[in-house]
Amino acid sequence: MKFPVIRAFKENNSKSKLIWATEKNPSVFFRSLADLGSQYLDEIHEGTSIGSLFKKDKFLPRTHFDTIICTETSILKTLVLKKMKARKFISPAAGFLFSSTRPSENYTKQSGYERFLNLMNLASDKPLLPKFSIPIPKTYLDFAEGRLDKKQLFVGLNPGAGSEDKKWPLDLYVRVAKLLSKHNIVPTFFLGPMERMIKTELEKRIPESIFPEDDYSRQDVTSPLLTVALAQKMAFSLVNDSGGGHLVAAGGKKTITLFNDRRGVKFRSPFCEQVSINGLDFGVRKVRDIPYEPVRIAVNKAIQSVIT
Repeated sequence: MKFPVIRAFKENNSKSKLIWATEKNPSVFFRSLADLGSQYLDEIHEGTSIGSLFKKDKFLPRTHFDTIICTETSILKTLVLKKMKARKFISPAAGFLFSSTRPSENYTKQSGYERFLNLMNLASDKPLLPKFSIPIPKTYLDFAEGRLDKKQLFVGLNPGAGSEDKKWPLDLYVRVAKLLSKHNIVPTFFLGPMERMIKTELEKRIPESIFPEDDYSRQDVTSPLLTVALAQKMAFSLVNDSGGGHLVAAGGKKTITLFNDRRGVKFRSPFCEQVSINGLDFGVRKVRDIPYEPVRIAVNKAIQSVIT
């Protein structure tokens, strides 16, 4: 979700050197999305935790920055970063109390994408106008074109997630898949590494389902961009709030996303028309507890829009 903003910033500020740093977690722009990161990020640093920021062998204390942006709201992290040399310092912590400048919009009520856009706008010479497209290698686009018959309708299903709380029950995904099949729509599953073991079960229960990513993996190394390329061919998709779900949404087609609590506000995708089904809207906190009926209604409405 941050990529369109990064690209827009670099295009508007072509002479700037953009340095990307993560605290503990690895950066996808250095790993699975390195092809994208290398185009617009001049440096990527992982594991720049607070404890290591001021070690002599780290890049941060050796650099004088024009602007430092702390994307987190932690006051401690903000105060540590504020000790570094910079002409401008931007941080949303404590309502931008420590920041050199602040956005005019109500930052706290915005989605994660909108917040990041606002922070980067504060550092930009000109207003940012992100384009909601992702440059995908031709090999993936060609595969998606050849694998998915234009005469058929395909609907994406992403039953995986990083935690059990965020997984809608597989039996309910099967019910949705069967509903799709009744309308001659092909259930198209996108499975992450943690969901490979359920493929055999899904093939038995829904023989007409397909797993197009697996067909490509037998030929070459896969990439998250393959998921985006295939998702562009879906009529719409139903996904959990997960990394895979956000990749499917980046395909630009209508996406029904199941969220814990009311996370749909914060993690709304900028790439597509997104129907957010939040647990708290139905008296539950976890995706695993969201009832079938509201999801069926949303799916059926999407089906009617593509078959009429």
